[in-house]
Amino acid sequence: MRAQAGVEAIAVIGISLLLLLCFFVLASELLSNLNSRQSYLDAERSVGALASAADSVYAQGEGASETVSFTLPANTVFGGSKTYIGRPESQPNVPKNTVNINVDGTDMFAISQAPLSGTLPQSPGTYSLKVISRGQTVEIFPLLAELGKNSVYLRMASNETRSASVPIRAASSESLSASISFPWPHTGVAAASSLSSSTIGFDGGSAILNFTSLPNASGIYSSTLSIIVTGQASGATETFTVPVTIFVSG
Repeated sequence: MRAQAGVEAIAVIGISLLLLLCFFVLASELLSNLNSRQSYLDAERSVGALASAADSVYAQGEGASETVSFTLPANTVFGGSKTYIGRPESQPNVPKNTVNINVDGTDMFAISQAPLSGTLPQSPGTYSLKVISRGQTVEIFPLLAELGKNSVYLRMASNETRSASVPIRAASSESLSASISFPWPHTGVAAASSLSSSTIGFDGGSAILNFTSLPNASGIYSSTLSIIVTGQASGATETFTVPVTIFVSG
């Protein structure tokens, strides 16, 4: 009897383990299907939004622009004939009006009324893309960063020290390398510049400017701060110029 009970217990455990294994296999397949469907939906929304923005700025005329959030799913197939703006590299004679993301071999695309030019990031993630009308065409490119201010103005007394900062934030999920250039040709006011961090992400960073006016300083002192950001994954580079004006009341 005990031997029979032991065999029955082992059989029950075996069946339970088999059922559990089947459950995990089915759950894994379901999760994979859900992830795959989400990838197709993300790609479909992205190409549709980009084509719609291109149509909008094209209709408004040269200089009109929009910023579009654009997702490249994890299972995107990259390459000039797979995921592209305009037309595939393998078909140079077709119109340049398509936005295409290839997801696991399936093309998710949208067609714009405008001739398109530009490039897409070459790694999965969510990006901010700038869509701008050039008159006869629409250009699309990754917007790497956003600045918290477009100019710096400080009013200070002579023989005083003050500082200012320009917030910098990554516009997408891509981390950025940052550098600055701040030539300062003046002698009446001393200036120094630095970065809070050489790597910029969603949490952001700042370009920091410090000024010290001499006792005999008076008038207006100006220069331009250049902020250069480079995508660590894409290698794309964007340069921002920020006018800086210091007014010293003598």
